[in-house]
Amino acid sequence: GGLLDLIHRPPLEVWLKLSGWTMIIGFAVLHYIAVAVFYPNAANPQMLQMLWICRTISFFSLFIAAVLAFVPSLLYYRWTNQ
Repeated sequence: GGLLDLIHRPPLEVWLKLSGWTMIIGFAVLHYIAVAVFYPNAANPQMLQMLWICRTISFFSLFIAAVLAFVPSLLYYRWTNQ
């Protein structure tokens, strides 16, 4: 009985690790590049365009990381309250 319950448990740890790596790679690294490279050169129109592209990608990846963390947490909460 207990083993079958564990098999049907939502994969919380895997999704949270995936969310963390998505946040690190997609948000933190791109945000660091935007601040370190593109902000100082914002007077250049091409750099300003790259700044907005980089910021847009980083915020979308932050949204994806939030969804990857929220959905399995909600499923785990529902699984523990059955």
